[in-house]
Amino acid sequence: MVSAVLTTFIGYKIVLQAKKLKLAETFYIPEKTKISKTTCFWQLFGIGWGATGYCPGPSITALSTFNMDPLYFVIGMLLGSFIYWLIFDYPKK
Repeated sequence: MVSAVLTTFIGYKIVLQAKKLKLAETFYIPEKTKISKTTCFWQLFGIGWGATGYCPGPSITALSTFNMDPLYFVIGMLLGSFIYWLIFDYPKK
């Protein structure tokens, strides 16, 4: 995580100080600065993914090992998906 943040920080510094971009006419910087509910859910998803070391697809196949770790991850993934659906998708119907 530190390497990703450091790389992005250096990249932004280089691009913002450049007088002319090489691959584009303008450099787009997002205008939104507030963290949305959706962003919080994606961050929780990433934390769970990083903490367990399981990608969502391979976690399903890892269930065949009959180990408890992938089971906990899959249950958490399904529960998180259901909560996300309740908050964001279900009210629209």
